[in-house]
Amino acid sequence: MNFRTLMQAGPAKANELFARLAETSDGALKTREKLFTELKSELELHTSLEEQHLFPILKRNAETKGLVADAIKDNKELRAKLAELEVLPKNEETFPERLKELQKTFRQHARDDKRELLPAGPARAKRGAGAGRRREDGSHRR
Repeated sequence: MNFRTLMQAGPAKANELFARLAETSDGALKTREKLFTELKSELELHTSLEEQHLFPILKRNAETKGLVADAIKDNKELRAKLAELEVLPKNEETFPERLKELQKTFRQHARDDKRELLPAGPARAKRGAGAGRRREDGSHRR
């Protein structure tokens, strides 16, 4: 599985976990805890992949460098909401509402990724990095 496919599959899996969590009742504590652990892992994987693989590429290209600061801010917000939910008892009456807030934040994050970050990612960065460079023999690289 390549990076782009992995980044596009992540939101689908996370959205499935959000839906399954939303269907649980306050009495289904063990199920909620298990699903939340899976969701947390999925969201952490998603943000880590961006930060380790996508952001360094975007930072190297002048056209895409500005996208990184906003994306880092989004990742911090997502992690903060995730941390708040992690310590909240899963049978707490505010859990479902806080989960919806996290889901809303993640959906916006995923939309931004799809519209801005992924199209600007590795393929575009490589084109931008190679444009205008000359080979040692003086010819242009394409």
